[in-house]
Amino acid sequence: MANQNVKLIMGYLRRFFEGPVFTKQKWVTFWRYAGEACSLVYEKMTGLDYSMVYYTKDESVHHSVYTKVPDKILRRIFADVKDIENKSFIDVGCGKCYAVTKAAQKGFKRYGGVEYTKQLYDTGISNLKKKGLSVEDVYNGDAKDFDHYGDFDVFFFNNPFDETIMEPVAKKIYETHIGRECVLYFLNPHLKPRTDAVEKAGFKCIKEMVDKTEWYFNINVYSNGG
Repeated sequence: MANQNVKLIMGYLRRFFEGPVFTKQKWVTFWRYAGEACSLVYEKMTGLDYSMVYYTKDESVHHSVYTKVPDKILRRIFADVKDIENKSFIDVGCGKCYAVTKAAQKGFKRYGGVEYTKQLYDTGISNLKKKGLSVEDVYNGDAKDFDHYGDFDVFFFNNPFDETIMEPVAKKIYETHIGRECVLYFLNPHLKPRTDAVEKAGFKCIKEMVDKTEWYFNINVYSNGG
């Protein structure tokens, strides 16, 4: 295991044991970590790679780290999407394509992703192929220059980049959906400059999906009002 991953794990453990341990939030977090550890063992056995952290700061100054989105986030989002078999899902900053994989298995009409970091993209493509899933709509490139937003109507952002990238990306999505509805799910909306960039592009927050135990897993739902 890379030294940076060991340091990250030790940091998580240190945070867990800081302050009162026997709290609801601490134990929810503990069981989630335990589940992720089991997932990591399964991935090592099957040749998949969704869970290991990847630091992206050498590839882009606008983001620093990839982490897998927790299952509970995707369950909440997918449960919120109506008529899912007629919707198209894209993860903007899709990393190793875990959300893309889950969207495909959930039954979206179309699913895809765009990822800037080549190594993450290659890993994501490998994961999808090993799962027997299409890679046709997964792209390696800069989200600002992506030309296929109009092919999708459900967008997921797991804080893929800072507001300097978020604003032109959100604006491009908004402009490609004039006259038709699209919805954007933004994880961890406490990073205000980034959510402000989404609203500046024209989107309106129509719902807040609050996580009562892990506040950094809150989700803001935005619509263009199509």
